[in-house]
Amino acid sequence: MRRSVLLLTLAATVAASVFGADIKVIIAANGAKPAGPYSPGLLVGDYLYVAGQGSARSDGTRPEGFEPQVHQCLNNVKAIVEGAGLTMNDVVYAHLYLADIKNYETVNKIWPEYFKVLPARATVGMARLPTDLPIEITVVAYKGARTPVTLAGSTSPVPISPGILTADRFYVAGILGRDADKGTIPSTPQGQVDMVLSRLDRVLASAQINKNHLAFVNVYHTPQMPVALVTRALSKYWKAERPALALVEVAALPFGTNVSITGIAARNLKDRTKEGDCLSIGATDFCSLAHAPGADVAAQTTGTLSKLKLDNVVATNLYLDSVDEFGQMNAAYGEVFKGKTLPSRTTVQPLKTGTQPHKFRFSFIRVR
Repeated sequence: MRRSVLLLTLAATVAASVFGADIKVIIAANGAKPAGPYSPGLLVGDYLYVAGQGSARSDGTRPEGFEPQVHQCLNNVKAIVEGAGLTMNDVVYAHLYLADIKNYETVNKIWPEYFKVLPARATVGMARLPTDLPIEITVVAYKGARTPVTLAGSTSPVPISPGILTADRFYVAGILGRDADKGTIPSTPQGQVDMVLSRLDRVLASAQINKNHLAFVNVYHTPQMPVALVTRALSKYWKAERPALALVEVAALPFGTNVSITGIAARNLKDRTKEGDCLSIGATDFCSLAHAPGADVAAQTTGTLSKLKLDNVVATNLYLDSVDEFGQMNAAYGEVFKGKTLPSRTTVQPLKTGTQPHKFRFSFIRVR
């Protein structure tokens, strides 16, 4: 084991079996300290869920300049991945969150230095990130064999794989409302939505599956994309049961596009089942966006989480109306998860404060 990394199985580690495997908390000894009540990483059977990592060093300071902060952020991810006994080439899925989408090309330049086998990746521009970070990255890594898919006659302008196959899942990279081969964007919102869904069909077909295999989907759209148009298109696309879905309005998307889709699918349709309000692949539940009313962020956090089954939650995504309320949310969140293994977590503020109807929204992955 590398001296800079320590694998700890904490006292709070869940003893429950997931396909015979325990849930283990992963902490990098010299990694960045968690900014709230969450685990830096959770190893669950063959899957590692890494919490959103920022650009802070272990002492809380940050390097000067954006490029050094990208390196620090990726090194923080790497420390947790290696702490689980894996390498960056085992990463199958990543989310890149940027406080300024103009920094997209800078990250793309650095990205291949860390990933010789490119993971599927989605990129989103946020209004703000916790502690005003310029960048946050979260990943999923996998112990077993993995296979990137390719699209015949297509080349990606960015260093990502269109999708990655594992033994039981297919991770779909962020698909933008843009013709990647021609470098053009449809002139209408409807054209962008049609482009996204047709390209999604193409990527799924490359893995020899279809839209009915999808268990969880994130759809990101900017304020320039009418949400009613998106919801109508999704309802038409999934005429039968649709996957667990998080529809999130965000500040920006790469290349000036206004809609993007990414998700996780079951390789075998028999493994995709309904589990309450969640869709499942085997014993893993993917649960869509939830929220509850309340007078403030603490009340909304408590109200949202208290109505959900939170045993064996391994990964969470939190969307805040304001990161200025990060501390209040953390206190309420920690109380709800008291006595449980803390899941990995990613927290972002998608839009300018006051433009979202809810102060706190939450989606999660759970195992049985």
